[in-house]
Amino acid sequence: MSDIKTRSLLGAAVLLCPLAAFAQVGSLSTALDGGMAKGDRAVKLSFRSFNENEASVYGNLALAYGFSDDVQFVLRASAAERTDVGTTRSGGSDVEFQAVWRKRNIYLAVGVAQPSTPAQDKAAFTYTVGVNGQDGTNSVFFGVSSVTSKDVTLLAAAFAYRMGFAEGWSFDSSAMFMIRGDNTANVSGVLESEPVFNFGLRYRFDARQSFFLSAGNSLGDTTGFSLSHRIQKGFGVGAGLEVKF
Repeated sequence: MSDIKTRSLLGAAVLLCPLAAFAQVGSLSTALDGGMAKGDRAVKLSFRSFNENEASVYGNLALAYGFSDDVQFVLRASAAERTDVGTTRSGGSDVEFQAVWRKRNIYLAVGVAQPSTPAQDKAAFTYTVGVNGQDGTNSVFFGVSSVTSKDVTLLAAAFAYRMGFAEGWSFDSSAMFMIRGDNTANVSGVLESEPVFNFGLRYRFDARQSFFLSAGNSLGDTTGFSLSHRIQKGFGVGAGLEVKF
């Protein structure tokens, strides 16, 4: 991608940063990572803990494989114990497999997911498409992200930004603004549409190992859970570790 295009995207991202604080970005992480070399593998483990209305812990596992320099495969899983919040039941699990393709500044991820939550249990189609760019330790993504099934369709405008600020350190950010679908429910069970924000701090030990602290109102790292707002207002906090080999 040319320096002019990359700097234009990064400049737009800086203008939008107040909308998205700085963050670990769930399913949008691969849009910022610059891809994988053929044969590379990666494992990411993380969790996010919520209190008050949604008192639960969501665990996340992601496995990635570089099929070629342009294509990678990603398997993600997120899960939490099912609990009752007023008349709304929360928790459950989501498993997703995606193929990710990137060329120049184009990013496309398509896949299938099998949720098992109080809201849905039908197989779903997922996709994220947009433009991304990198300039040194900074990277940015603009696009749309969606999960659709017989039960529900969620579509959101998606934004993610990573800014390096010291040796090994970076801020990550993401924001999703709903275009279609209700991505949460209140304690009375009424469906609602709310924007999703994530923010955090990442430290890279070396080219293959990184650790992050995060906060956000999305439930987990699959596309469906990344688009799902916690019950009521507030953020959850968490941490994670990613290893490439």
